[in-house]
Amino acid sequence: MTTTMTITSEVHNFFIAQLPRVVSGARRLYGSFSRRSYSSIERLPNELLVSIFQMVVQGKHNRCHATFSPLTVSHVCCRWRHLALITGSLWTSLTLTYPASAPQLSRTATWLYRSRSYPLDIFLDFRDPFWDWQELSHSFGWQEMEGIMRILLVHVQRWRSFELLVDTWSPIFTFLWYTRRVQSAPLLETLSLSRCNAYLASKGQIFQPAALRQPMPLFGGLLFDRLQDVFLVGVHLDWSNSSLRNLSEL
Repeated sequence: MTTTMTITSEVHNFFIAQLPRVVSGARRLYGSFSRRSYSSIERLPNELLVSIFQMVVQGKHNRCHATFSPLTVSHVCCRWRHLALITGSLWTSLTLTYPASAPQLSRTATWLYRSRSYPLDIFLDFRDPFWDWQELSHSFGWQEMEGIMRILLVHVQRWRSFELLVDTWSPIFTFLWYTRRVQSAPLLETLSLSRCNAYLASKGQIFQPAALRQPMPLFGGLLFDRLQDVFLVGVHLDWSNSSLRNLSEL
């Protein structure tokens, strides 16, 4: 047991420090081993390799790295690819950023399929650094958010964390609108919705767009089983009908 733990620790540390080099050199090295001379990694059983893969992915605090790490692992060799593709827990980090392109949506659909039934961590950042601060001129509006919600909402019962960063109100309104009839989100622990627009809180500022000023309850007033952390910035809620209880942080 001690020997196994030592091997796991050593290989894990090696991966964390040199994963890019492992990927670039693995294809060349993989075909050069004779039957009598295997690398220490090749001698590891599948279960241990999968555990190492999981530690690599889970050890990535950067969301983009966590999203792409399983793809990197799956491109090393045939054996690693097979193990990565049948290990759903590697593909549970979903990241979409502005602008939400077709390749991003295609990748998200692939990750949703590969993650099987595992809990999902979703990070959406649709802030435009060149936005002109005009509410109606933003290129990411309710229609773009609607397309994304249709992809993600099918898997709402697997949501574990959901974070949305936008400049304007309409994408958040679309989120509230589409989730208003959700019957259950049993795994949701963290929810963060941020309208990252400093002017919305300015003195004398009128709510924009006026047509969407009617507040909506969070998830239609759904009672959550596990929700503990809620972060809201510039979010116009119907608090009287939003069922938030037993929170650790609001």
